[in-house]
Amino acid sequence: MNTRKKRGTASEHGDDTDPGAEFESFVRDQFKLLLDGQKALRSEVRALEENLEKNVEMLESRLERNEEKSRELETKLREVERQTTEGSERVKSATEEIADLQRKCNKLERFSRRNNIRIIGRKVERGENCLITVQKILREKFGRTDIKIERAHPDGPPQQTWRRQDTTTHPFQSELLPGQDAPHESVA
Repeated sequence: MNTRKKRGTASEHGDDTDPGAEFESFVRDQFKLLLDGQKALRSEVRALEENLEKNVEMLESRLERNEEKSRELETKLREVERQTTEGSERVKSATEEIADLQRKCNKLERFSRRNNIRIIGRKVERGENCLITVQKILREKFGRTDIKIERAHPDGPPQQTWRRQDTTTHPFQSELLPGQDAPHESVA
């Protein structure tokens, strides 16, 4: 006869449960917990995926709106650059035209016969007062003392006379007060 005692038998401990059934129950409970945990994880993963999809859609939508705004801004920028270039060209053209018109106005003023006197071919002396010189010429050459001169100034650059290279002449421009006509005689 076998005198050895079996370990952990139910009869020794006083309970009638089967250890195999107990283990099987434990494994089933753990497996059920594992399945429940897996379901919970799947549910959380699905929720995260949905949230991620919504965030991606939202970001894609924002990106599309920003790209559209960027295209609109680029179009506006090109238009502003075109208008700026066009405006700059117009300003440059207008500036050139204004300078040309100023030159023409100055030329017309210098050569107008109404109230301007132009004296050409007279030798220039340093420090000479043009106003006094013109009054003197009008008095001596034309016998006119009644003419009032508003201003007198050199006109144009000094010129070398073609007869004698050592003599420099400078034209004078004089403007009479309004309402007076310049004398039309010329003096040789």
